[in-house]
Amino acid sequence: MKHLLPGSQVNSYTFIVTEDKHQQRLDQYLHELIPAYSRSYFQKIIQDRNVSINNLVVLKAGHRVKAGDHVACTISRIDFSRSAAAIDPTLLHGLDVGLISPEPDFLIINKPAGLVVHKPAHASRQVTLVDWLVASYPHLQSIGDAERPGIVHRLDMQTSGLIIIPRTVNAHAAFTQMFKDRQIKKTYLALVEGHPPREAQIDYRIMRHPTERTKMAHSKSQGRDAITDFEVIEYLKKDAALVKAFPKTGRTHQIRVHCLAWGHPIIGDAVYGSRSKIIARHALHSAELNFEYKGKLYHFTAPMPEDMAHALEVLRS
Repeated sequence: MKHLLPGSQVNSYTFIVTEDKHQQRLDQYLHELIPAYSRSYFQKIIQDRNVSINNLVVLKAGHRVKAGDHVACTISRIDFSRSAAAIDPTLLHGLDVGLISPEPDFLIINKPAGLVVHKPAHASRQVTLVDWLVASYPHLQSIGDAERPGIVHRLDMQTSGLIIIPRTVNAHAAFTQMFKDRQIKKTYLALVEGHPPREAQIDYRIMRHPTERTKMAHSKSQGRDAITDFEVIEYLKKDAALVKAFPKTGRTHQIRVHCLAWGHPIIGDAVYGSRSKIIARHALHSAELNFEYKGKLYHFTAPMPEDMAHALEVLRS
């Protein structure tokens, strides 16, 4: 074991490869079991001799695991206390993060538009939702991924609305599995261009854009499967509509890409549509979460934010 971050804590994991994972790449296998860490992160720790199979160190990320293999990996956890202390508290207080429900095992947060969930790179000094979480709930430093503690799913920076934040290690594992098994129902509100059909299901696969690497693209045959159901709530006068979106999968930019594929891009989406004079960001809001946890049904809502409500009234007039 080497090149673990100085002053960091260490998490150790051991897995036995099941039949359905036989012949899978080692980096992909680890990423699927611990999805909070990126695949590139696992490639790095494999190169740094922090992964072994049957007690033998493996140095190739492309190594194919076999059913019955014992896979062990050691992961460093960053100590966030110094970086959190260095952040100007006035910046954190001005983030306008809404606490919807502080449950014993998890938090429900209402994220404002314009706030990134976690740092895109270690060198970034942009204030994030993770900074607010660590400052407000220091114990979250030990929950989940060292790069993004407490995070099991994300919203795009300019998307507002509800996020689940596990407060315990067991809850983090439970919600990670629930998202993987598609047991959490998410409902989004969006303002889209045109008058789409009353109901639709878009099932184009989603992949990284072949030339613009910060964008995603839809495809009938390439990329990862992705399904979004749409339902029109209201047709608006200015050739627009208010819709509900129900993503069945959780791919990067999924709703925005599927709206483009649908032929009705989200209003204000400068990446997959065009900028708007009535709203300064893409008009997408995570409005509802429904799930069952420890035998109890939970339902949370977040009202449409002011900028979207204003845009809606303009489009109605």
